[in-house]
Amino acid sequence: MHQSLERMVLSLAQDELRYGPDQLQELSQKIRIGDLTPIMELYEEEIKHPVKSALLGRLLRSIFIQVQKAKVVIKAIWIMPLC
Repeated sequence: MHQSLERMVLSLAQDELRYGPDQLQELSQKIRIGDLTPIMELYEEEIKHPVKSALLGRLLRSIFIQVQKAKVVIKAIWIMPLC
């Protein structure tokens, strides 16, 4: 599940934020520790104009990433007591 989140975030960063290889590598490291700051900032901008953003697809991608992040966190919490 974590790999899916990472792929989704990196794809959005490449497509919408125009990240290059070095920036994507740095973002990949941040994702692994749970830091999605650039994507959250994009989401914050997108929700200012929800209709336009929804029509362009950026808002939906950001929301799907939020859902995936929540799934990763829930899974981590669920597994933690078992360790």
